[in-house]
Amino acid sequence: PADKVIFEGMGFEKVSYGELLPETGGPKLPGSGVADLRTLDLLTKDIAGWAKAKQPFAAAFFPQVGHGPWSSELGGSIQERGAKVARQQLDWLGRIVEVLRETGQLDNTVIVVTGDHGVRTSGEDPRVKVGMIDWYSFHVPLLVYAPRADYSALDPSVPSSHVDVSAELGQLFGMASPPSYQGIAFQNPERLRRRGFLM
Repeated sequence: PADKVIFEGMGFEKVSYGELLPETGGPKLPGSGVADLRTLDLLTKDIAGWAKAKQPFAAAFFPQVGHGPWSSELGGSIQERGAKVARQQLDWLGRIVEVLRETGQLDNTVIVVTGDHGVRTSGEDPRVKVGMIDWYSFHVPLLVYAPRADYSALDPSVPSSHVDVSAELGQLFGMASPPSYQGIAFQNPERLRRRGFLM
C-alpha cells in the first residue's frame, strides 16, 4: 500500500501488481516470475496503445524475479541462477523494445535499466561479506538508451548513482533542475569533482 501511495504521488496514473492481475496463460516461472509476467503483459499492451496514439508516456516496470534468494530450480550455483534470471529479464526488455519498434516509437523513447542493489545477505549467497561495503552489494548496472543524446564523450568510469537518473532524464527532456534534485546529469563536469558517501 505504501508503494502505491508513493507512485501515485509521483504522478503515475496506474499502478498494477502482478499478484492481483488475472492469469495470462503464459509460461510458468519459479518464484515471482508469474506475477512479473502478468505485469509485463499489461505493460506491453499499454505501451502499444500509447505509442500507436503517439501519446507521451512514462512507465516503470519493477520485476521482482531478480530479488534473491533465487530458487534452486533455476540452477545449481548462484552464477547459474543469476544468469537465468538476467536472461529472463533481458527477454522481457526485448518484448518492450519490440513493441516500441513495431509502433515506430523506439527512436522517440528513452529507456533506463538498473537495479536497486546487489547481493546483500548470506541467504542470497553464502560468500557475501555481510556488513561490508563492496561492489557485490553496491555496484549495479545502469544502462540508458537515449537515441537522440550524444554520449560519445562520456567517461563511463566516473561513478554514477541512482540520484543521477532523475537529473539526467530532466536534462534529456529539457527540463530545468529543481533545487530538490540531488543528482548530477551524466555530462555535467561537476560529476568529476563529486565525492560519494555511503551511510
